[in-house]
Amino acid sequence: MSTGNPHLFRISDEYQSFGLRPPRVPANRMGSSYYSTAQLKTMQEVIALLVFVGFSVFWLKESITINHVIGFALIAAGAAFIFRS
Repeated sequence: MSTGNPHLFRISDEYQSFGLRPPRVPANRMGSSYYSTAQLKTMQEVIALLVFVGFSVFWLKESITINHVIGFALIAAGAAFIFRS
């Protein structure tokens, strides 16, 4: 069982112990004038999935299988339905 990177937890704890927080961007308020809430959430999930895939491939050295590709294609198809007019 992998325990992950212990340095990430230490950095996070130190970051919070000084009362520092990452800057918050009011993306939902700004984006809501152009996109619906469902569209904003869909964009968030697709971006998070792309970042996760990149992290898995380049940092964790995991390969992408055909099952992953099919699953991602289905998610992309679902996202396309959200953005239809």
